[in-house]
Order: sequence, then structure tokens, then C-alpha cells
Amino acid sequence: MIIPSHFPSGVNRPDGVDHWSMDASRAAAAITPDELAQMSMGQLEQVWSMYPCAPLPGGMWQATYLEEFPMTPTKKLLARALFKWRLFGLDLNTHKWWFKDATRAVVEFDPQHGPSRWRDADVIQLHYETTGPRLFRGMLYDELKPLNENCILGIGGSNQDNAQGAWFFFALSRVPVL
Repeated sequence: MIIPSHFPSGVNRPDGVDHWSMDASRAAAAITPDELAQMSMGQLEQVWSMYPCAPLPGGMWQATYLEEFPMTPTKKLLARALFKWRLFGLDLNTHKWWFKDATRAVVEFDPQHGPSRWRDADVIQLHYETTGPRLFRGMLYDELKPLNENCILGIGGSNQDNAQGAWFFFALSRVPVL
């Protein structure tokens, strides 16, 4: 995979000025969910850690399962059954996950801006402790990195502070309003 030309070229420029923030912001503003879907795990990690977290937009979003982190066979099967092999997404107006159909919201979340639990990054944390289904409240946790008005990178996982909590990257694409 060739990284698109709008990706940052690095921080050490001949003029001695650190242009990384400017380049990363410009690159994040231009990236698309289709480009995220073509990236390797290493490239997704780079986007996650180096690109700024834009404000969380509203609207209806459809998810695409991207790359998996190392996990147990049981977690892998669960992640694939719930997310890779099903249509799912988020309604960022009502703060709810949906499966199969955007009108079937099943899990509510509380978005909070803060540091990632799993990576050195600024993200939108999705908390379910007070709003999710009682059975799953203590188990669920996800993170979003809005890159621009039409592209969000996410990490789906479980409510664990260590690396075992991160299960997979996913991309969110805005669902067109009919």
C-alpha cells in the first residue's frame, strides 16, 4: 500500500521548523474511510497516534471492521461474530450503536473526550457504565478518533485498561441522509 500524498512527511524539515501538527491536521482532514480500509495495522496505528482528534460530529455512521489486535481465540470469534460479519454502526446524534439496520439502536453510550486507555492518543472515549445494557455495562468500552467530518477511526474492545482490552480497528463512514 502506498500512503497517499496528503499524509505527513515527517517533522524534521530543512527549515528546522516542526511542521508535524500542521501536516497531520491537513492529512487528517483529507483522509477517507476507503483509505483507512486499505491500510496495514502499522499504518492504522500511525494514524491513531499521530493524527489530531477532531470534534465528534453528529449524524448516522456505518462501520467497517478493519484490522485485529492480538487476542484470544474466544475474543476473536466474539469480535468477528458481533462486528466483522454483521452490519453495524453508530448514531452520533442519540449516542447509540445499531446492528443490521440504523433504526435498530441497541446500546447507548456516553462519549467523553480524553486520553486513550490503550495508546498514546487523544480520543473520544465511549462509556457504557450508566447507559448500556445492565448485563454488559462493566464489559463494554470503545474509542473513537474523529479525523474529519466524514471519517472516524475507532478501536472496539472491552473495558480493560491494558492492551488486552483493544480488539480491533474499525472505520466509520457517514451514512447519506435520504
